[in-house]
Amino acid sequence: MKKAFKTTFDEIPALYDEVRPTYPAPLIEDIITLSNLRDNASIVEIGCGTGQATTPFLERGYSVLAVELGQHLAEFTRQKFANYAHFAVEVASFEAWQPPDSQFDLLIAGQVFHWIEPELGLNKAASILKPNGSIALFWNTDVSWETPFYHATNAIYERFYVERPKAQKPGTGSDLYAEHLAQHPDFIKFQTRIYPWQETYTKERYFKLLDTFSPHRVLEPEVRHQFYDELAQVVDQFGGNVTRFYEAVLLIAKRKD
Repeated sequence: MKKAFKTTFDEIPALYDEVRPTYPAPLIEDIITLSNLRDNASIVEIGCGTGQATTPFLERGYSVLAVELGQHLAEFTRQKFANYAHFAVEVASFEAWQPPDSQFDLLIAGQVFHWIEPELGLNKAASILKPNGSIALFWNTDVSWETPFYHATNAIYERFYVERPKAQKPGTGSDLYAEHLAQHPDFIKFQTRIYPWQETYTKERYFKLLDTFSPHRVLEPEVRHQFYDELAQVVDQFGGNVTRFYEAVLLIAKRKD
């Protein structure tokens, strides 16, 4: 099942690109500042998806090599950034990927590193970073669990035996990696930073968002239709819009010299 969850995003690159949350500008600026990136820095991005985190780095002129498990996602992103000569994407899992001989100034991964076993992920990250290079792992965490709408939908999720998407659980990805990164012998100057923000969705856009989450996509079509119908009734009770409250969480550290 975990493998199925990892690959469901590859079915829907355009939808994912349309509705998935991006990342707050201050998070991107902090990555650049804390990493002390020079103008011609080289970046490797793990799990680029449709390039939502990639865009601000390309716009600043950095070279980005992306590693993406999904063939369709990789092709979507390759076309999206066709005008950037300093962008390339390779199709592979991070675990199986064979990195080039050169090392990188920065490794970034948005909303993805929780799929990778921490010891393997951090050991490999350290091996492909230059001395004093940086690793920046970040997630958008949904912190709406205390809102009336969230409570109103809990019973529906339980009745249909649908797991809350990881992105709608507090700290799932960042909590997994924070302790490991803070204690890893190859990394120093570990920091955690949090960026609160929110977004309001129309009903149509909200259900498009739900369609990008693995626990929803793996449902049988008939079950998903019934599940969404009940959720839609709750959305209507709340005026037809849904406000989600997020915290973008950044974990950043430097590789030892």
